[in-house]
Amino acid sequence: MNILRKKLSDYEWLTAAMPVFNEQERLVDEFEGAISEQGSTEGTGEAFAEAFFQLYTQTRRNWKEATKIGTPSGSPAKQAQKSLRESLKLYRLATKNGRQLFRLLARVSLATASLGDATGRFARFNLAFQHTLFSGTLKKARESLDSTGRLIEGVEKETLSQTPPSKVIAAIPFGKELLDRMEGAANYLDSGFAGWEPPYAPIVEEVQYDSDEQMEVDKAIGVKRDEYYHLVAEITEGLATENRLKLEESIIEMPGTADGLLKAASIRCRENGDYPGALSSWFKWFTHRSQGDGWGLNPDAWVLLTEIYIGLQDIPKAKQMLVFAFTMVATELEQSTPNIRGYLLSNRSEQLGQLCRKLRILVSNGMVK
Repeated sequence: MNILRKKLSDYEWLTAAMPVFNEQERLVDEFEGAISEQGSTEGTGEAFAEAFFQLYTQTRRNWKEATKIGTPSGSPAKQAQKSLRESLKLYRLATKNGRQLFRLLARVSLATASLGDATGRFARFNLAFQHTLFSGTLKKARESLDSTGRLIEGVEKETLSQTPPSKVIAAIPFGKELLDRMEGAANYLDSGFAGWEPPYAPIVEEVQYDSDEQMEVDKAIGVKRDEYYHLVAEITEGLATENRLKLEESIIEMPGTADGLLKAASIRCRENGDYPGALSSWFKWFTHRSQGDGWGLNPDAWVLLTEIYIGLQDIPKAKQMLVFAFTMVATELEQSTPNIRGYLLSNRSEQLGQLCRKLRILVSNGMVK
């Protein structure tokens, strides 16, 4: 035992623990998805078997990784650490029970086919008991993982509120490269930081589009329809009308509407100088997007929102949105393929650099709202 082992700051602990938690959550979601497709935790389909194998093996790796992580300083983080280890321990037990269940499944068919009724009944009883045991521990492990997620989220929120943005961005490998490319950017992002919570919320009431927004939405939906016409026609062939319309909405209309609203916001900001109108369109995009299924990262949206607040001469919000833009771009670079990363890095660095220069000019002119 190393009694001189250094304690981690809560931020250092989060940096080490969150990849483990996220990986475990991903595995669990994939396994539960396989259960839904299979219809039972007794399933023997190929996808189900593969998902269970991954959950079984990776849970044990995640457990080893979690035990290597040092103890954080704060009490909430210590509680989250304890909960994470307990969750992984429960999943180790659940997958062990699952492995025993699947071994029994192979034996039951043999026992019921070739042995006497008494032996067959006992085999079936044993199988039912093991299935109940597996399902019970699996449910308990899921509840524990959800609880762990809430604890980690609380620690993350509290820790990030006290952590300089540059440190968070630099924790993403290409975030550090972005900051290194722009001298003084780290200090600029850290000065007067107002927190990670966006200063707005999705629109609650029903969203109405004006004529300009509707025109851009219609054009974007048309583009999506042209892009996916053959794919949609092939997939939806033979589907009932209701199912076909739902599928078309999810892959054409919803993302097309989002593209159109963001385009309308861009035109109003960059071509017309209508910053209040651009902000309204941007909020409509954000509200529409938050009600959909995500559509992944969109750094362009956060670069645009920073430009809008610069146009409105609202420097505090513009600086706050610049932090989000840096974070989104860094994440985009991290997830991009090596063959396009060089282009993206150059292009995004120029975009962010321009935003920093515009903000500095406004601040130097004393134009702070």
